[in-house]
Amino acid sequence: MDVSRSRPIDAASRVERVEAPAAAAVRRALHKPGRLTPDGERCPACQSAVRGRFCSTCGEKALHRQPRTTWGFLKRGVARLLDADSRLLRSLYLLLFRPGALTNRFLDGHRSHYVGPLQLFAIVNVAFVVFVSVTGGPTTFRNGLYYHLTASYPHEAVAQRWVSNHIDAPEGWALESALALEDSLQGDTSAAATAPEETPRPALEALSRYRAYADAFNQQARRLSETLVFLFIPALAGLFWGGAAVAGTLTGRRGLASIVQATHFMTVFLVLLASAQILVLGINSLLHVFGASEPEGSGLFVLVALGSATVYLSLSIRRVGRTSWPRSIAQSVVVVWPLLFMQRMYTAILFFVAYVLTL
Repeated sequence: MDVSRSRPIDAASRVERVEAPAAAAVRRALHKPGRLTPDGERCPACQSAVRGRFCSTCGEKALHRQPRTTWGFLKRGVARLLDADSRLLRSLYLLLFRPGALTNRFLDGHRSHYVGPLQLFAIVNVAFVVFVSVTGGPTTFRNGLYYHLTASYPHEAVAQRWVSNHIDAPEGWALESALALEDSLQGDTSAAATAPEETPRPALEALSRYRAYADAFNQQARRLSETLVFLFIPALAGLFWGGAAVAGTLTGRRGLASIVQATHFMTVFLVLLASAQILVLGINSLLHVFGASEPEGSGLFVLVALGSATVYLSLSIRRVGRTSWPRSIAQSVVVVWPLLFMQRMYTAILFFVAYVLTL
């Protein structure tokens, strides 16, 4: 009888025999062609030694794993484009149709499948600028010089005095004369708009100088508005933080939550402004078809925009802060309706910066 065959196997030997097939499978998988970086290869970005598909120092993909042909480059580009599109669509869906869900995902660390808050805001801001350029409105963040001088903004008097000194109108024909002519032309600052033939020559010269400056100012203001709109984010973050303090829902991550909430809300607010503009244009078109007069001013637009923003933010705050309905609604009102004051302050900042840059 062979004693060695009947000798019991100790526990360590059993573990080795069980683990051996698994370890061998792992080694075979890792040593498949193209899986491991060739010995001695360096990271193309930081020159660290690379073992595996990615550099452990900077995260760059190993050189032998990067596309080396035109077809491989195109295939990789299409894959990344589709991945970016899916992340964007996934983020927009959560942001628009599940208020607060995207904020919660970001705060909980689920970020790789979604577009970051600032990046998402920048994308929507570009789309909003294109929308305004095509439709001509809303001009919430991009008011022309004519409106700075005539729309009863807090800085109206200062703006009129500075612009009057800048255009240096002929003696006896100040800025008011140019604005009166401009008002008679319904605010049209294009070169195609012509004044009546009986208009005195000094008035025409004042109008010409005003229009020349207005063109330069409006171009500068248009460029500035695309970046100055970011100022709303820290201001809104302060309102979110203050609202949470009043409601007694401050937590350790409240600072980060306020910034993320403010960024996401400002992104949605741009969408709501564009939607309100489309709705108001539709309502005005229907009123025109039925022979009714269109409402004057921007009251309907403001009511639609701020009303929808209040409803959205109430749902978002309730989901993010897990608060009661009364507290959510109160916090949303505290954040949304001060936007009217913030917009006027933003308009003043826009005027002063654009004026300085056009001197």
